[in-house]
Amino acid sequence: MPALNMNAKIPRLFRTYKTPEFQSPNCTIWEAARATSATPMFFEQISIEGEPFIDGGMGRNNPINQVLEEAKLMFPGRHIDCIVSLGTGQAKTIQIPGKRERSLSHEVIKAMKNMAIDCEASAQDATRHFEHTPGVYRRFNVDQGMQDVGLEQWEKLDEVRSHTEQYMRMAEVNPTLKAAVAALYRSQMVEVDTEEDPIT
Repeated sequence: MPALNMNAKIPRLFRTYKTPEFQSPNCTIWEAARATSATPMFFEQISIEGEPFIDGGMGRNNPINQVLEEAKLMFPGRHIDCIVSLGTGQAKTIQIPGKRERSLSHEVIKAMKNMAIDCEASAQDATRHFEHTPGVYRRFNVDQGMQDVGLEQWEKLDEVRSHTEQYMRMAEVNPTLKAAVAALYRSQMVEVDTEEDPIT
């Protein structure tokens, strides 16, 4: 995200390819990685071509809408066969307690921060977008156990792994996972067949 203007939560995409409009900043891979990890309170922002950037998680933690816009820009008129969305685990419920709480102002600020980094609104929008084309959009997001794992808690990787593996074994998740793998495999085979067949 451009640190000096986050209006409308429009992110700046760093691409390795040319687009018909909105060209990306000219930067190295490490600069792009540094920009996308410049999470406030953890890492300082980085300036690229004179413009400061911060992590896109501030307002665009779930980039599904940007993926759809980019697909439309780069492949106009093409059919989308499969989208796999990977969440980082269900967050705690965002809430603002009643007036009896002493630290209400702190709780309001905390709720606003959680709303800014929430992923579920975008996930719900995508689900509604593809509700009449079942099997295209598949979201995987661990529903239990990740609520207390913070962004900076790398030492809890074993805990994250355990919750993720258990989630993937759930009866309602595993068939969806297999269907996503099959859809991606079919798409890859279609591309291979298209490349090998001469156009007449």
